[in-house]
Amino acid sequence: MRTTPVALRGISAIAVVAAGLTLTACGSQNATAPAADAPAPASASASASAPASPSAPTPPSTSASLTANAGSATAGSPSVPGSAPKPSTANTGTGTANSSGRACPTSQLRITAGNFDTGAGSTNFQIDFQNTGTTSCTLIGFPGVSFTTAQGTQLGKAADRVEAAKNAVTLRPNGHAVSDARAINGQSGYSEKECGLTSAESLRIFPPNQRQQAVVPWQRDECVGPTIQNLRVGPVHTG
Repeated sequence: MRTTPVALRGISAIAVVAAGLTLTACGSQNATAPAADAPAPASASASASAPASPSAPTPPSTSASLTANAGSATAGSPSVPGSAPKPSTANTGTGTANSSGRACPTSQLRITAGNFDTGAGSTNFQIDFQNTGTTSCTLIGFPGVSFTTAQGTQLGKAADRVEAAKNAVTLRPNGHAVSDARAINGQSGYSEKECGLTSAESLRIFPPNQRQQAVVPWQRDECVGPTIQNLRVGPVHTG
């Protein structure tokens, strides 16, 4: 059987149409395929955001709080007996600083005046402080000193301070410390009016850093005029 050219052309046309339909169907299937996979990115995004949940940071936050509370508890806990540092007992050069630093109260001291040295115009002497207690105590600085009448009224000016190094001096039971002092001897070149020579019955003495006085017999004539600086006193030191 012979195939005519017309018949061949018809068959070719049918094949081209069939091929076109086949390609169209494939293209249509390929175009619609991604639509089914479209939700996948949304699922991935949800999965990635899961760690941002408020409950996720809870473990590190709790740990930090416990650490801070532990630090506070340690700082505020009572000290262990015997753990406090020991007070210093270093030597100050002219006396040993008392380990407790307790000042000598007037009631624990016997105070006297002695070692008189009278020269031209003045009398040098020492004020002696003796610890009569059963425990050690410390003196540091200047005593307060003034002349008084028998009734306790102050005469003249209180002692002026002679500046010198102040060192803590520990007085053990029966221990002594002294303060150097000086008074004008008699009228000592002043006019009678200026001097105001008067019998001073006592010395009123306040130990360093104390407000309770001690009275020491004096019974000497002293210049106590308002313009006269009769007494001078230095800081306590070892005797």
